[in-house]
Amino acid sequence: ANTANQSKPAAQKESAGPHKLSYKEKRELETLESQIAAAEIRKAEIEAQLGFHSRDAVKVQALFSEQQQLLQHLDRDMERWAALAEKAEHEKRG
Repeated sequence: ANTANQSKPAAQKESAGPHKLSYKEKRELETLESQIAAAEIRKAEIEAQLGFHSRDAVKVQALFSEQQQLLQHLDRDMERWAALAEKAEHEKRG
């Protein structure tokens, strides 16, 4: 029973008012923007190379593998960017 009561104040602190972006989060937001832009450029390069090297199975496999990793990182970075951008927007409003 005590542990349930102890966890409530922590949950209330998290939802009490908008949180501001920390310095680290602001830097991360800026970094993510440039990382996402670079990943989008590399993604386009890979797609172009996949068409060019369509008959080289080894090259296609390597490019496809790189593309899959890139897309996973891009999805993760875009989700984090969206969360930080939303937090920054709440900070501006509030």
